[in-house]
Amino acid sequence: MFMLGSSRGQYRVELGVVAACVVLQVLVAAAQKGASVTLRARWNGTSYLSEAAEFLADENPSLYWKYVDLVLDGEEQEDSQQCWSSIVSTASSLLTGDISKVLPLVLGSRQYSARLEMYRQLRAQFFPNE
Repeated sequence: MFMLGSSRGQYRVELGVVAACVVLQVLVAAAQKGASVTLRARWNGTSYLSEAAEFLADENPSLYWKYVDLVLDGEEQEDSQQCWSSIVSTASSLLTGDISKVLPLVLGSRQYSARLEMYRQLRAQFFPNE
């Protein structure tokens, strides 16, 4: 520390240095931590398979049916990790460029869940016996 003429001035400098160190630590800690968000919906979860199909339909409606054909021709997966990998790789194979890199994020955020639930409710309303 450098000396100032009064003890009050020295106290202010020391306090400023301490405050700067605390702010720096908070910024470093914030940069190292990720964000975690949990949302609760009023309906049961929808399948990743259906959400991937909706994502593809938004990108290009013809991709929806190509995806359905590929899924029907594919093998049944034994566990959830294999199922996730199969869904992402099958859908990604139909996409080009950076769009395929966004797919896992979109599926993880459950972006299409509300839309799929709306479709389910409309089907139940208009076709109650099915």
